[in-house]
Amino acid sequence: MPLIYYAINSCLNSSLLSYVVVSTDDDEIALLAEKFGARVHHRPTTLGGDKVTLDPVIIEAVNHIEREDNLRFNLVVTVQPTSPLTRSLDIDKVIERLYDSDYDTILSATDDRHLCWTKENCDYVPEYSERVNRQQLPPRYRETGAIIACRRDIIESGTRIGKKVSLYITPPNISFDIDTVTDLFLCESILKRKKITFVVTGNKNTGTGHIYRSLMLANELVQHEISFIITNDDIIAKRLIKENNYPLYSVSKDRLTSAVIDHNPDIVINDILDTSLEYIKKIKERSIKVVNFEDLGPGSKAANLVFNALYPAKESSPNILSGPTYFCLRDEFIYTPPREKTGIIKSILLTFGGVDENNITLRALKILEGILSLNLGIHITIITGSGYGHSDELHSHLKTSKEYMNIKLVKHTKRISHYMNSSDLAITSGGRTVLELASLKVPTITICQNTREVSHFLLGKNRGIINMGLNSVVTDAELENTISDLIANSDRVKSMIQSLEEIDLTKGKSLVIKRILNLLNSEDKNEQRI
Repeated sequence: MPLIYYAINSCLNSSLLSYVVVSTDDDEIALLAEKFGARVHHRPTTLGGDKVTLDPVIIEAVNHIEREDNLRFNLVVTVQPTSPLTRSLDIDKVIERLYDSDYDTILSATDDRHLCWTKENCDYVPEYSERVNRQQLPPRYRETGAIIACRRDIIESGTRIGKKVSLYITPPNISFDIDTVTDLFLCESILKRKKITFVVTGNKNTGTGHIYRSLMLANELVQHEISFIITNDDIIAKRLIKENNYPLYSVSKDRLTSAVIDHNPDIVINDILDTSLEYIKKIKERSIKVVNFEDLGPGSKAANLVFNALYPAKESSPNILSGPTYFCLRDEFIYTPPREKTGIIKSILLTFGGVDENNITLRALKILEGILSLNLGIHITIITGSGYGHSDELHSHLKTSKEYMNIKLVKHTKRISHYMNSSDLAITSGGRTVLELASLKVPTITICQNTREVSHFLLGKNRGIINMGLNSVVTDAELENTISDLIANSDRVKSMIQSLEEIDLTKGKSLVIKRILNLLNSEDKNEQRI
């Protein structure tokens, strides 16, 4: 769209502007302005040219329209076409503030604090008194040029800037005034962005895997406008999203659907496990495209795309893409070359996800301690997640453990790939961690937290992974015998490593991103509508 379209469109969508007039001496701009719905005022040639300031142009246009229509305006609002990111709501808020106050003029501005310098005589001197981080500097406001609103009588003095002035602060991401080709490129890129809303879960029951995957995908889609919606129960998700500085909205469960609709994104990405048909249909009725992850519920058939990398769908459908091919491996695993392993077990890793609701960590540790007493030189690393709720019990046990010197406890690390890659054997639950370990060729024993995990694609299908089954079913003796057998049989461990070499998970994330972008940019908004 031509640059002037955006300013005209924002003004026309304002609920408080009664006239939208474009003042110009250019016939092409006049033609476009009329087509876009604005009234055109052909300014005199004496007010043309780059050296003419805006004040006399505005004053002349106001006087002309008032004479022509036999009226007098209350307020005069200038919206510059060189600020195409100006929003209707900002125009209305400026007008409301001017009406409700005794200010003469309100200008749009943005907080532009930086470590700035100026020149005095021949010397450069700092404008700050102390070098601190930018966020710690005092506010320093820069006019954006987007909106200047003033009372009608103010322009009688020859300027729109009265004696009593206030600022309307806009966020930096919309505070562009196009002066250069670079400015134009940046604005054009922002205007082309689509709105993507992630609906995610992350609490003591659902763990952290969903939020980590969503954050990873969001980081790959930052060229678009990203936001997150969670329910009030998702305390862990709330903390992790805030750490990554994405816009976050927390709502009650009964308002989740309406919150998504109110955001009106181009696409919503659900990482909340099973969805209902009603939820998906209500979203798609608003021409919002839907992508789901790990959805085995009724809503999966209605979504545009479903990625089930861990667990098979109950029924096949063209929109459901299943299997490890679509597993989104984090960069730390993609760029970590697997360590060469000998088959001899000297280091064992225990990690059971971000929550470990059944505290399998402690159960497995107690079994391992008995094995360690007979196998000197083996070390255990325990990694607990941010939602692990059994820390007191674990710490209490470690204080009395005879093998304490051979046990390392790591809480919520951002370097888990390092610990995985340093291990000769891992014991974990049947979730994403299985695939992360497989990417590093680490022989793995799985103990499933729930029946959903038992159906994991890789469990029982790759000899590098030994699935013990459901935690409530597997006995301590079975787990102890399996671990002891691997410690005593390096050839079997080598065979497990060779089986894991067959797995390549490095392309899954790029494949998922490509599919999402193809859907996002597709023109058919009714695609696969139910």
